Amino acid sequence: MMTGLYLHALQVRLALVWWLLTASSALVFVLIVMVLIIVRNRANRELARLARLDAGSDPVTGLPTGARLLSEVEHAFWRAGRLRGQCVVVCVYLSNLYELGDSMGRTTDNQILAATAARIRRAA
Repeated sequence: MMTGLYLHALQVRLALVWWLLTASSALVFVLIVMVLIIVRNRANRELARLARLDAGSDPVTGLPTGARLLSEVEHAFWRAGRLRGQCVVVCVYLSNLYELGDSMGRTTDNQILAATAARIRRAA
């Protein structure tokens, strides 16, 4: 941008065009940087949201899986024994769920899982 002003002061032909070109390219550069920052911030927020889900829970249902599931079952047994109560573990198998997901789409599969998880939470 300074080059265009310098050329304009020296009264070189097309100095104003050069100044406008450098000014507009600087503006385009700033806009591109702003868009990239916005995209990066959105990606960081999405990563933070996924990190909050915890590695021990299913992203679709929010129910615990793996080591977290075993830890929560152990805690439930311990609490039931301490309170002299009963504890029930329910294992649910949804037959043909993956075939249904293959035929009707992945979102249908996830919707069925989310609805089932919501019903399990309400019943608990």
